[in-house]
Amino acid sequence: SSPPFISSPANRKVIDEQMDKWIHLNFIEPSQSPWAAPGFITYRNGKPRM
Repeated sequence: SSPPFISSPANRKVIDEQMDKWIHLNFIEPSQSPWAAPGFITYRNGKPRM
């Protein structure tokens, strides 16, 4: 298994906010699975996007 990708504090904030939003909308749910997939931040029109 590989360690998680390191992200900057600014990107981490974007990731945390988006995950909270998706959990609130029931698009995703918390899990304790040993499996994971990386999330990536890209910029569109100068704004971070996940």
